[in-house]
Amino acid sequence: GFPQRLVIVSDNAGDNKSTWVFTFAAAFVGARHCRAWFQKYLRTGHSHEDVDAMFGMWSSFLIKQRTL
Repeated sequence: GFPQRLVIVSDNAGDNKSTWVFTFAAAFVGARHCRAWFQKYLRTGHSHEDVDAMFGMWSSFLIKQRTL
């Protein structure tokens, strides 16, 4: 199942702050999939280098696996 507290970290883009995102969050908590939903946003002008490096590391690991 899902964790009790869900923390979503996203870009500071307008699409991530839309009514649809907040409606989904409210419905998700309302359906009791989790008890709390926290939406965090990265600073404006942030760098993606650390996130990109982590995805690169995971993709290298997954490529070496025969099964997931």
